[in-house]
Amino acid sequence: MNHRSIKRFCIMAMLVAQLGNICAAEESAKSPGDIKYVGVGLTIVESDDHKQFIVGGFIADSPASHSNLKEGDELVQIDGKQVQSLDAIVAQLHGPVDSMVEVTVKRDGQLLRTNLLRTNIVIHQSGGMCRKREIKH
Repeated sequence: MNHRSIKRFCIMAMLVAQLGNICAAEESAKSPGDIKYVGVGLTIVESDDHKQFIVGGFIADSPASHSNLKEGDELVQIDGKQVQSLDAIVAQLHGPVDSMVEVTVKRDGQLLRTNLLRTNIVIHQSGGMCRKREIKH
């Protein structure tokens, strides 16, 4: 996949929009502009054709950052279900705090599975939610 062809989206904005209340997320965080949500701390980028979802990074000290996942892994399944869209990724990674989610990635042609603990994630923002238009969950 050509890295220039990757579009970046802000899944935090999508998640909060799906939950319907950005103010509640900001009020639950420690300072104005911070976003707090339950997730695993993955940053994912989507291809132009919306068919591939690539691990682009991790939120510091998150469950994903301490896992065996690596930047460049292709996200293919969550809890045994094929990933098909950003909305599906949000819905599948979102869940109760302290619950587990199984993530399957493809690396060098091999499928690798890892279990991640959903936890409270706080993203400290200064000057807007979507500075780089990344998918974070």
